[in-house]
Amino acid sequence: MKLIGGETLREKTFFVTTPIYYPNGKPHIGSVYTTLLADFLARFNRLLGRETFFLTGTDEHGLKLYRAAQKAGKQPKEYVDEMSQYFKDAWSKLNIEYDRFIRTTDPDHEETVKYVVERIYENGYIYPGKYSGWYCVSCETYYDEEELIKEGDKYLCPIHRKPVEFMEEETHFFKLSTFKNEILKLINNGLVQPEKYAKGLLARLQNLQDISMTRTKDRVPWGIEFPVDKRFTVYVWFDALVNYISGIGYPHDMGKFNKFWPAIHIIGKDILWFHAVVWPAMLLAAGIKHPKKILVHGFWTVEGVKMGKSLGNVIYYDDLLRYHPDVVRYYLLKNGPVDKDGNFSWNELKEVYKNELSNEIGNLVRRVTLFAKKNYPTIDGELDEDLMNELKNHIDKAKTSIEKFVPSQYTVAALSIFKTINRYFTEKEPWKTNDKNAVYNSLASIEIGALVLYPVMPEISRKILESIGVDLTPLLEYQKKTFTIKDSPILFPKLG
Repeated sequence: MKLIGGETLREKTFFVTTPIYYPNGKPHIGSVYTTLLADFLARFNRLLGRETFFLTGTDEHGLKLYRAAQKAGKQPKEYVDEMSQYFKDAWSKLNIEYDRFIRTTDPDHEETVKYVVERIYENGYIYPGKYSGWYCVSCETYYDEEELIKEGDKYLCPIHRKPVEFMEEETHFFKLSTFKNEILKLINNGLVQPEKYAKGLLARLQNLQDISMTRTKDRVPWGIEFPVDKRFTVYVWFDALVNYISGIGYPHDMGKFNKFWPAIHIIGKDILWFHAVVWPAMLLAAGIKHPKKILVHGFWTVEGVKMGKSLGNVIYYDDLLRYHPDVVRYYLLKNGPVDKDGNFSWNELKEVYKNELSNEIGNLVRRVTLFAKKNYPTIDGELDEDLMNELKNHIDKAKTSIEKFVPSQYTVAALSIFKTINRYFTEKEPWKTNDKNAVYNSLASIEIGALVLYPVMPEISRKILESIGVDLTPLLEYQKKTFTIKDSPILFPKLG
């Protein structure tokens, strides 16, 4: 039975990235969600049989980290070595399965940044000049005065609402304005998804300006040396964005690069300008193909209130681990903010655990496997065509949700599979009728449900598959098999 469309896979590879994160604190729910989205898409594409590469990492240069290291009384490299580890630990504990964790202090990345900058320079898109303007250290970017928030006699960053600094210095400019028409065309052709985020870019693009791409070494010594003029370091955003190609071998392993590029980038809405405008322009200037897609998500509130350190309501990754990591994954994907901001609620998470995961999935797997283990510990049979077609409808909805980048609908489709099996098993009443084939079809459906659930809850899904004696297999065509019941797991224990 064909589970997904029956179509031949046109694309044999899949490349997904997260932003690389500033390691100036523990990962919070925002970076957890971004990374989880990438892991979710990577796992789904592996289930389709695609060779998949998932890249994440940390952004370790710039003035903000330089000052943070000074404040901590440490050398910058010592400081970022320690802080980067928080992200590796977090992703491990949350079942994030990446292919490379890149750091912008990695030697191959630094070499690639210099190579790309030299190509852009040789192609005539970099020139020297002077710059003055308002600078946000937290954003590592300049703002026009009209973009800032005026509060008394101070100007505040529109993102962080912290005072900006007025700076004037020699620099080198990147001819961003040259690529206005090309960027407009990319955005109008669907580069950014959901589409609502693209609309905000179009007005700003009408007055596209060249941007400063270097910093003087005496002000920002912690950075990659600008190869054209050694008095400067490369602006941290130019450095960071290059990770998407250095992380898959450019230019040292062009076989690997050509296999996977272009990428799908997953980002928060606050960094859309750099990814949808500056980054494609950099690639065009260097003679490299633009990204395939930029998938954008919104912010999280907590219990209806905007997160903030001053409010003490920031949700960090280790706060989430009071629940099983797969439970956290399910809840965040179900409630995550894609086309709008989302809200995190501990009470809602508890209700999801009890009503959806425990009642609909955990109890089903437990009662079917207990009954089968007692009556049919090894079982085969014939597939119920009507049941399989109903399940396939749910799978089609799951696939569509991936294509439209609506992960919450994927969790709904996955849960619907288990609701359908619950109804089927209850209606068939094999404990009264001795209907062996009903038990077989319930187990076959549980296998399919676990496969669909796997990108969301990988550890739980593997436990389900192990309990019925089967392995994780590609989610394309269902092969009828014999089940041997190994266990009747309690997947979601009662909460204390």
